[in-house]
Amino acid sequence: MSMPDPYNEYDPERAKYQGAWFIASLVVLVVLSGLIYGATYREDKIASAPRSIPESGTTGSGSSVR
Repeated sequence: MSMPDPYNEYDPERAKYQGAWFIASLVVLVVLSGLIYGATYREDKIASAPRSIPESGTTGSGSSVR
């Protein structure tokens, strides 16, 4: 008589929890990566913005009086 393989048993209750944990971990991973990407994207936008306003006071549209 052979021993049953403990790794070959299917437990529907355990499978349900494993699926829930898998989906929850995927959601956490996606949310964290989105937050990290968003923070990096905002820092890049801030870093690429001009540091000071040009002294002429105009944005390039219209006539400039000197």
